[in-house]
Amino acid sequence: MFIGGGEVKPNVPDSDTSKFTISCKIHGGAEQEILGNYSKDMLEMAIHDFYDKGKIGQLDSTGPNFGMKFKKTIADKYGLNVDNFDFAVVKKSNGYSVYIFDAIVNRKPGEVVSGKVYEYDNQEVLIGSSEGQSFTGEISSKPVDKVQINYLNVGSVKLQK
Repeated sequence: MFIGGGEVKPNVPDSDTSKFTISCKIHGGAEQEILGNYSKDMLEMAIHDFYDKGKIGQLDSTGPNFGMKFKKTIADKYGLNVDNFDFAVVKKSNGYSVYIFDAIVNRKPGEVVSGKVYEYDNQEVLIGSSEGQSFTGEISSKPVDKVQINYLNVGSVKLQK
């Protein structure tokens, strides 16, 4: 369907067809919401391509070594605008957290970003709501291979009720 010069398309996840979103191929959509429907798929890709390869720590979509390429793969796979979202995946002793939020590349450290977090156990089974839990968190900055990057400081995250 064409509206206002763009093409509207439904995004229907195979895992739960009742959770669909509508976006425009030109004007975008709620990338956070669309990507939230695929948080388990993102986690499986992160485990296979990052953690199973011996990498540790927080996987940031803004990271120059792996994150930016991984983000592009996800954007291409789901038809998203790579400039409209960021994410972080964190491996913990009891499972994983997948944080999805608006793009932070052009934001300043100390600014607060909001998004959704999806919690999974070690068997990659979703814990809690499939809609995730809203959060706010602070943007921090760090050097990675002589490149200064912004990232979500997960230690600053406050879950919303």
